Amino acid sequence: MNIKVLFALSIMLMVSMFIKADDGGITLKAVDRGREKAWWMPRHERTVESIAGGAKEYDIVLIGDSITDFWSKSGARPWREKFGDAKTLNLGVMGDRIENIYWRLVNGEGQGWKAKIIMLLAGTNNIGKRASGETVAELTEGLVKYLRETHPEAKIVLVKIFPRADAKAGANAKDRIDEANRLTEKLIDSVNVVKLDIRQSFLNDDGSLKEELFKDKLHPNEAGYRIWAAAAHEVIEKL
Repeated sequence: MNIKVLFALSIMLMVSMFIKADDGGITLKAVDRGREKAWWMPRHERTVESIAGGAKEYDIVLIGDSITDFWSKSGARPWREKFGDAKTLNLGVMGDRIENIYWRLVNGEGQGWKAKIIMLLAGTNNIGKRASGETVAELTEGLVKYLRETHPEAKIVLVKIFPRADAKAGANAKDRIDEANRLTEKLIDSVNVVKLDIRQSFLNDDGSLKEELFKDKLHPNEAGYRIWAAAAHEVIEKL
């Protein structure tokens, strides 16, 4: 491969590592967690290898953080009950913020496959790092923009950020989550991007968290995943 081609490819990669919101807001930058967690980069590399050697077309691709990741744990039975026949790729990784998810996608996890449905839930770890609702919404916009550009064949199911009441949530977490969810409403066009909002299912009448649906006031338990699976199935069946 000659130098001109290598240079052109490097420029394309650099451009893809930065996505700016349509309104000129915060730029989504791709950030890896290799120095933060020793297991993170090897896991990413295994995932890229698995994608390269796996199916090229999926019914559903799941993208997100630990809450998505744990479909394989607490959510395994509810997923089988509702989506047992669906060809599924799970790209959730615990602890990831939106910028980490983006890094994984532009560095191999987002290529080599097509999907009918992409279900995206991201942002709670940004909330845990004290990000504002506005920041989370703009980063989400960048990620949705990237997915629309790279996977125009897919319908995106944007899951509204779940409520949480754990100690790591930080001050005013509820307000910041509510703001992020409100601001991402503009991304919903009901054609290419549809929403899945099950927040009220996780809350009592007084607005407090239904702790019986969570393992640790952050991650749903099997009962919580069953609610999510049922709601997701209802939405996806209409697409």
